Amino acid sequence: MPRNEDKLFTVGDEKPTREPGEVLPSVKTLFHAKKIFLFCEGKTEFQYFSEYKEDVNNSRLEIIPRYPDHGEREGNDVEQLAKQLMGSQRKVRISHSGFKRTIDVEDIDEFFILFDFDKNFKIAGDGLTKYQKARILTEGVGVEFFLSNYCFEVWILCHFIKPSKRMKKRSLNREIMKCSDWSKYRKGQEGIYLDLRKKLEIAKENALELINEEKNMGISLYSDDSNPFTEIPLLLEKIEKEII
Repeated sequence: MPRNEDKLFTVGDEKPTREPGEVLPSVKTLFHAKKIFLFCEGKTEFQYFSEYKEDVNNSRLEIIPRYPDHGEREGNDVEQLAKQLMGSQRKVRISHSGFKRTIDVEDIDEFFILFDFDKNFKIAGDGLTKYQKARILTEGVGVEFFLSNYCFEVWILCHFIKPSKRMKKRSLNREIMKCSDWSKYRKGQEGIYLDLRKKLEIAKENALELINEEKNMGISLYSDDSNPFTEIPLLLEKIEKEII
């Protein structure tokens, strides 16, 4: 079906309906529409969601990388990510693979942070965790946080099975290799989303089951006890509801 340039996407709870097979409006027709800026803590998250963005063909989702070698900003924890975000309230600057661009930010736009449990919940000398500091930094801005415990690989594993035991990075990687037909698995692996997209609904179901099970057991999701757990199905639900 050809693109319908007369149909504008509006801001708010009510979204225009889209007929099956209809192509999303071009960037020209989207200049008044909400954008979502998704700040990713790690390389694998950035790669996965960049491929997801391309697959759903939506210009209103911007995936922002966070690497340790980005200029004067050091580290790749959630506190540093929050600082990067707070410096992006009017313009978001993206530098990736030698390509740089700047995106204007409007009041209607939303900011999401995707991060891991690992080093972000250790209490520092000041009595605060990096996650607590990130929440303080972004207070009043309306930033939403989405956590994976122990790390993003819990979400990758959910495409194959529902994780049933506590695991850290190395154990998760071994389990992913055992369940997949990949010859290797590494950070920022190209094609990661494309390899897994047929299993996306399975991943959502498995991850939501983990959330519900832990809630029913009275486990605090933002604690060490929630391993394994990921909020990525909630993130995808927001993206799909608001801008796709």
